[in-house]
Amino acid sequence: MIRETAERTVKVLREAGFMFITVFLVFPLLATISSFIYQSVNDLLFIHVTSGLVWFLLVVGSPLYCGLLIGGIVPESVEKRFSRNIPSLTVLAFSFGLTAVVSGTFLYLQPSASNAETGLWRIAALILAWTIFMIGLLGPNRYHIGEYFESITEEPDPERIRSLRRRNALIGLVEAVLITIFVVAMNFL
Repeated sequence: MIRETAERTVKVLREAGFMFITVFLVFPLLATISSFIYQSVNDLLFIHVTSGLVWFLLVVGSPLYCGLLIGGIVPESVEKRFSRNIPSLTVLAFSFGLTAVVSGTFLYLQPSASNAETGLWRIAALILAWTIFMIGLLGPNRYHIGEYFESITEEPDPERIRSLRRRNALIGLVEAVLITIFVVAMNFL
């Protein structure tokens, strides 16, 4: 099981491409780490908000698009293009989610970042953010990868692909609702 997961992960990363991974995963994390090292709270906040926004849009867009695919509203040519781009989309969702939670963690560790949120509230927010990230990693990302590997087999099973999309849409909606609640709570409570 672990070996198969590792092999699939390597294949997805190869499909996404070295430059794609460098630009969308390595650079944002390096910028986040350097902002933390140089204690640049404004840079960390900028990275956190922008990566969180892109992550949110990917989280909201994914179940909506899966719903369109399940309903047969999307033409077959677009569906095939979507299936081909799943490795890149998976890397994007992972990298922006990881950058958002790592930069949020670094903001939490900065004593001057925010004096408004203290103690238990900050710890709860940190735990919730990492939980949402893990839900995305273990749910939608995993289902996207499963759909990708099913779509590249010699005889793809349309019912299995539809089932993966249904699960992806459901868990993606849960993740989107949790992120929305989290953002509202962080900004208005």
